[in-house]
Amino acid sequence: MSGRTKITGTRPIVTGLLVIIILLLVVGLVVGLFIVYPQYQERQAAQATVEQVETHYQAGVAFQSVGDWEKAAREYEQVILVKPNYKDAQTRLAEVKAKQAEAQTQATATAMARATEAAVQAQATATAGAQATAVAQAADATATADAVEAHYQKGLAYINLGKWDEAKTELEQVFAVDPNYKEVQAKLTEVKARLEAVQALTPTTTPPVTPSPLATSTPGSPEASIEWVGQTSDQVRPGNEGLTPDGKLDGVFLLTVSAHGKTLVKLELREVDAQGSYLSQFWDTDPKTTCWALGVAEKESDTKLNRSEGSLNLTPEDIPTELKLYAAEASDFVGKFFRVLIYFSDGTGVIATTKVER
Repeated sequence: MSGRTKITGTRPIVTGLLVIIILLLVVGLVVGLFIVYPQYQERQAAQATVEQVETHYQAGVAFQSVGDWEKAAREYEQVILVKPNYKDAQTRLAEVKAKQAEAQTQATATAMARATEAAVQAQATATAGAQATAVAQAADATATADAVEAHYQKGLAYINLGKWDEAKTELEQVFAVDPNYKEVQAKLTEVKARLEAVQALTPTTTPPVTPSPLATSTPGSPEASIEWVGQTSDQVRPGNEGLTPDGKLDGVFLLTVSAHGKTLVKLELREVDAQGSYLSQFWDTDPKTTCWALGVAEKESDTKLNRSEGSLNLTPEDIPTELKLYAAEASDFVGKFFRVLIYFSDGTGVIATTKVER
């Protein structure tokens, strides 16, 4: 019998602990590789996208401030490509496009002047008068075609901004040269109709700074008033077909109407300045325009009264005394004036104006 004591069972325990530690390390590696790291990548990509949008927007603002319209337009288009609902970028892009068209008009005028000068010089030096005349006519024809296109594009840009007078001026210059140029006749007809409608409803006095009905001189004629409710419901989205929610609270107005037996066929909601001049923000119930859709519902319900394509046709029996108006992207309404234009089927109308307070 030996005096040494034999120790057993220690090595298997150590081995088991090592196996457990190795398994835990492997599991941690798998979790990090397939779960944590992809989530980290997604957060980094989202942050990069936000930073990229802001970088392009600020670059567009910088280029616009120095009159580099082409680069500014390219930067704003990059913003809208990533974030289509970026309203400031959309407004600035429309302004830049108008400036581009104006610059093109100026460049075309310069080209026409140079072409005329070249034609005169050619006529003075040519041995054959007929040949010199042909050269001048060819130069004028090219310059005229460029000028027509520049005026047409500028007219379209003003339509998108709701500047009907400026759009009419540009399109009439196109029509005078070529009445069949592209869609100039249809666009000009639309602009003139807009101007007539606005002029018919535009008051001669400064808009009230507090909600009040438009004064009428004929007893029994339509009356209306409008007041700001707030951002209380999500019923519409940006775009002229935007009669569905988009997850953002809309600007809501309460419109009170006394139609006196008339049929209501259209509503427009427009931003105005303190002197009553129309600005760029514009919503309506006309699906044929490029303006954003204006949702319309009864006061006690969010069920919209618009037809499926966005239009309205409310007979005297269908017109509630109070209507709610929904306008998308209402975050920048506070402190501004807004005017509603109400059109009836007999060609008459009424307006009401309010200032949005906090």
